[in-house]
Amino acid sequence: MMQIISFFLKQALLIRLLLLFCFAGVLGCATDSKNTHAFQENRPSDNMDKIDTGILMNMKSNPQKGQEVSALIKTKSAITTVQQEMIKKEGGRIGSVIGDIVTVTMPIEAVSKIANLDFVVYIEKAKRLKLR
Repeated sequence: MMQIISFFLKQALLIRLLLLFCFAGVLGCATDSKNTHAFQENRPSDNMDKIDTGILMNMKSNPQKGQEVSALIKTKSAITTVQQEMIKKEGGRIGSVIGDIVTVTMPIEAVSKIANLDFVVYIEKAKRLKLR
């Protein structure tokens, strides 16, 4: 019985890793050369292209103060503890960190502040996935 449970737990872990790498591939394709400039200005209007349209729609639809959004953040390289602290300072709560992908829950009003961080490449709204 324990062998069967162990087998299914390993399979579930492999599926989660596969889904995570799929997200990483999608996020990597969603960037453009404008996001990779080292001297990019940190004006909010310049960084709106770093934010997923689903999150932008939430931001523009008169959100309630304190409304939270769950997101995946792609960074330029593997995130450091200093960079994690910068996200936390802006109001983000970090969940998982795998290389340059970070799961974050944050107030909707913190999204543009986090997008302004120079190491952030893209912020994508988290989505529920169903396995078939």
